[in-house]
Amino acid sequence: MFCLLLTLFLRLLIFTIINPGLPLKTIHLLVLQAFSLIFSLVCIGQNDSVHIKLYDSWFDFKPTKERQRVGYVYEFADTSITVVAKEKYRSGLVPGSDDLHLILAEDVNKMLFRRKGQKKIAIATGLGGAMIGCIYGATRGGETVTDSYGYEMFYISAGFKAFWWGLVGGGIGIAVGLPLGAAKKKFIINGDIGHYRQIQPDLLKYSIRSYVH
Repeated sequence: MFCLLLTLFLRLLIFTIINPGLPLKTIHLLVLQAFSLIFSLVCIGQNDSVHIKLYDSWFDFKPTKERQRVGYVYEFADTSITVVAKEKYRSGLVPGSDDLHLILAEDVNKMLFRRKGQKKIAIATGLGGAMIGCIYGATRGGETVTDSYGYEMFYISAGFKAFWWGLVGGGIGIAVGLPLGAAKKKFIINGDIGHYRQIQPDLLKYSIRSYVH
């Protein structure tokens, strides 16, 4: 899907550059089609099935505070946390006992969670910004630049403007999307079972078990 979107975006830029007289209605149609694909990219990967929301999980372990990517949390029990490796989990199915790994809550210093597919936000906002930039540049049309005496110096086509403003819009979109796509929800328990149990209701949404019964 990402390759498809990137190819479409590059073709749009190239097409507008080599066709400076391209009708604005055609450009708008291409951009709207691209936006529909961008929306699809954001939706795909957010859920592996209709009901289950998956969260990539990282744990910092005591006493070294070494961070490990543990896959997905299957269940938050009273004193332990059960996880399943990403490659072992098939969406919508209950993992087998051989695929589950038990971690004691008292051995965990910090937990971090990020929604699966969240990194696609950066891609989508970057491409979205680029498309908006293309529209803005193309709709400004071509213009002839003259010097102070009114003599013609050079001509800037609508295609070049679309390309330039596409780069600017894409840069802004990526700058906005990267922090959103990389953001993780953090919980610090420092191995404190009492505190772990206190925040347990807030943790449930990050577990597969809360969706699979």
